[in-house]
Amino acid sequence: MKLILKQTVKAIKSNLGRFLSIFFIVLLGAGFFAGIRSASNDMILTADKYYDDYNLMDFKISSTYGLTKDDVKSLEDLENIDKVVPTYSIDTFNNKDVLRVHAINEDINNLMLTSGRMPEKD
Repeated sequence: MKLILKQTVKAIKSNLGRFLSIFFIVLLGAGFFAGIRSASNDMILTADKYYDDYNLMDFKISSTYGLTKDDVKSLEDLENIDKVVPTYSIDTFNNKDVLRVHAINEDINNLMLTSGRMPEKD
């Protein structure tokens, strides 16, 4: 056992730069992995709180021809569904820009105004 320890210490001393480089690379990798692993739960909880605070939709079901009242009713009948909110959107052109306009619904996807004011007329 003493012989192995002596040879290890001798190998480290003779290649100190290489040993320290590998040691710090492993240390950095382990620290990065531990940080990402512990932070992922916090990121999930933060996103979940944001979704709850602004009542964001969990799923969006869209159709090229639209959904019928029977489609909406069948979605409402599914298990673990709190609310089904039918809405609409349209793609339009403004000069060279393409815009997607969504209907504002007060039940879901609440808006947070950071500056300015909301439109007062339709």
